[in-house]
Amino acid sequence: MQVTQEVDSYRFLKGISRRMIKSWISLEKPRAIPWTPLGKPLDQCSVALISSAGLALATDKPFDQEVERQNPWFSDPSFRVIPRDTTAEGIFASTICISIRTSFSRTSTVRFR
Repeated sequence: MQVTQEVDSYRFLKGISRRMIKSWISLEKPRAIPWTPLGKPLDQCSVALISSAGLALATDKPFDQEVERQNPWFSDPSFRVIPRDTTAEGIFASTICISIRTSFSRTSTVRFR
C-alpha cells in the first residue's frame, strides 16, 4: 500500500521569511543533475547515503525540533548513524514535517535490500 502525504515546506515560516523563501525558490532555474557512471558493479562498491530528512533509529534520541520551531533558519546539526543491517521498520523520521510517531517504512518509498 502506497501512503501519500503532502508536506507543507513553509509550515513554520511566518511573514517576511515565508515570502522571501517562496520568492527565492521561484527564481531558481532548473539545472542538470550531476551524474558520474559507476566504474564497477554496484555490489563491489561502498555506498553512503547522506540525508537531511531527520532519519534515525527508533531507539535513537530524536532530533531537536524545538530549535527549528523557534528559528526556521536553523535546525539540529547533529547526525545519526544507521547501520547497514537496519530494516525499514527500525527507522523513524524525526522532523517537524513528518510525525515522529509515524514509521518511516509507511511514509516513504525508500526500501532497504
